[in-house]
Amino acid sequence: MDNSTSMKVCSKCKLPYPRTTEYFDPRKDSKDGLRGICRACRHLKVNERNKRPDVKQKHKDYYQSHKEEISAQHSEARKKKLIDNPNLDREHYERYHKKQERKDYIKGYAKQYNQLPSVKAKARERSAKRRLSPEGKQKEIDYRRSPQGIANQKARKQRRRARIKNAPGQFTAVDVLKQYRSQKGKCWWCGCDLGNDYHADHLRPLARGGSNYPENIVVSCPKCNISRQDKMPYEWSDRLL
Repeated sequence: MDNSTSMKVCSKCKLPYPRTTEYFDPRKDSKDGLRGICRACRHLKVNERNKRPDVKQKHKDYYQSHKEEISAQHSEARKKKLIDNPNLDREHYERYHKKQERKDYIKGYAKQYNQLPSVKAKARERSAKRRLSPEGKQKEIDYRRSPQGIANQKARKQRRRARIKNAPGQFTAVDVLKQYRSQKGKCWWCGCDLGNDYHADHLRPLARGGSNYPENIVVSCPKCNISRQDKMPYEWSDRLL
């Protein structure tokens, strides 16, 4: 076969491609058994059509009216694929889900989905129902008394103070517990044992331009924190920052 018959020009983009099903979709009623437009142009055309509101609604209505039938077809097709290839799920996971771009896509989609008003309302409803149950109330009490819960309360309180003072930065319960362990459970100022009764204290006070970053946080006993007020460390205990 010469070049004139082995190549076919797409009727849309006017570019020549080999006359094969790799570049053209099959069509029974055409002379050569192939469509007139190439696969790339047809793909763009179908995508543009599927984005139309009327087509989207048509597809949605069809799915709702044939939901069980479509689900059964997908299930049957999946069973056949698993018979032919028992490692199908593992291969799909290795091929797609381990890629960083796939992880970023899923993370972004989940973040966008969780911001939907309907999803937020359902989450609030589940949370309220869980808190009102006897098990939920006891679980919340136990959490607030746990080291993680206590540290979370300290971090939340200081975040609020930082917002009022327009101070930059924020820290979490993990940062509080990390500082607590690094101080071996002792007050930064007087060295007494803290237990669960401690404050998350700013080395440079917020009133004196201090930030709310973890680097500016120490744990101290309530007596030292309250008596220090907004003094700098060297003004109160001769300690340097």
